[in-house]
Formats: sequence, structure tokens, C-alpha cells
Amino acid sequence: MKTLTQKMSMAVAILTLATTSMLATSIEARADQDHDYQGSVGLKDVNQATDIALRAIELVDQLQSSSDYAELGNYLLPIKKAAAHAYALGRSHGEFSLELRNSMIVLKNAIAKAGPFIEDQFERSDSFDTATELLTLQDQIEAVL
Repeated sequence: MKTLTQKMSMAVAILTLATTSMLATSIEARADQDHDYQGSVGLKDVNQATDIALRAIELVDQLQSSSDYAELGNYLLPIKKAAAHAYALGRSHGEFSLELRNSMIVLKNAIAKAGPFIEDQFERSDSFDTATELLTLQDQIEAVL
């Protein structure tokens, strides 16, 4: 016959195993909800705003090879910086914060300012799709706002 102490020890062990199993399941479920950014930094999107920001970063990375130094500095890097800022705010403040809303407006304006560069990319078959998708992000931002 088991003593009360042995029974209590077994109960604690069973409870610990159950809690550990539930925690592991919860972590796996959350990981399944995050989407990996295809770039080199391994960022995760957590809401619609961070998804748009990460996509902007990815598209800028793809367009860098078809840009010169002036285009990179005048058009692409401002988009990438605005997207990085929006991403950080989306992770830290949540999807409905005023700070994130303002940051998404800055990103939308940076894409709009890059209009001449994007228009030039429409003439190139190797960057047409990427430029089109970058321009589409403006509408997606407007929908989020």
C-alpha cells in the first residue's frame, strides 16, 4: 500500500507532465500561426500590418538589384526604413495603435514617393511583378487604415 507522500509525489509528477505537454502544444500552435519572412532576418508576422511591412521589405530587397545608387537612396531605402519601423510598432504596440497607424501612413507615402522608380520597373520584365506588388501594397495599407 502506498503512503500518502508517495501518492502526492505521483500526483505532482502527473500534473507536471500534463502541464509540460499543454505548454508544448500551445507553443507549437503559436508557431504554426506565425509566418516566416522569406528574407534573411527570420522575422515573423503577427498581424496584417506586420505582414504588409515584411512584404515591403522583401520586395525592396528584390528590387535592389535593378536599381542604381541614387534610386536605392531616394526610393527603396526610405520604403525599407518605413516598413521596418511599421513592423517594429506592429509587434510592440499591436494592430490598432495610433503609432502603428501613423507609421503605416509613412510607409504608404514612401511607396507613393517611389512612383517614378516603380513606373520605370514596369518596363523591365525581370522586375515587373515585383514593382506591381509593391504598388499594390499602397491599396492594402489603405484597407488596413
